Amino acid sequence: MTEVILVIKQWGNNLGVRLPVGIACEAQVYVDQRVRLTVADGQIIVTPIGVSL
Repeated sequence: MTEVILVIKQWGNNLGVRLPVGIACEAQVYVDQRVRLTVADGQIIVTPIGVSL
């Protein structure tokens, strides 16, 4: 398991984080890929849901 500490930033009217390439590779997420965000017990879970064409 890879772990990093990130800072949440303002992005327009939203909040966002940038995923380091090592985390993205390990999670097998790619540019323009769709993900599902879920909140469970106060934790944000990001789940890849398919590969973008």
